[in-house]
Amino acid sequence: MSFIKAAPDREKMVYHYLKELGGVRKIYHIFGDHDLLLILEAENINKLMDLIDHVEEMGSVNASRTMLVATAYSYLMSTRDIRNEAFAAG
Repeated sequence: MSFIKAAPDREKMVYHYLKELGGVRKIYHIFGDHDLLLILEAENINKLMDLIDHVEEMGSVNASRTMLVATAYSYLMSTRDIRNEAFAAG
């Protein structure tokens, strides 16, 4: 997900551009330090980074902050694997 800060009075223009951009799954208008929250999706990390670079290079985007998000299931599975390894070693 990416938080986007648009240039003043450019929020609507940025929103309309981003909603047509491939890889942008959802857009939310938010209030606070940023204007938009994007839910992004890509086939791999390289394509995701290309998408983020493309968004950041828009002239009307002043700032962005991106975080990688995993499902709780994948987190729980990786945690279980770590616990199993610790149990087997211990």
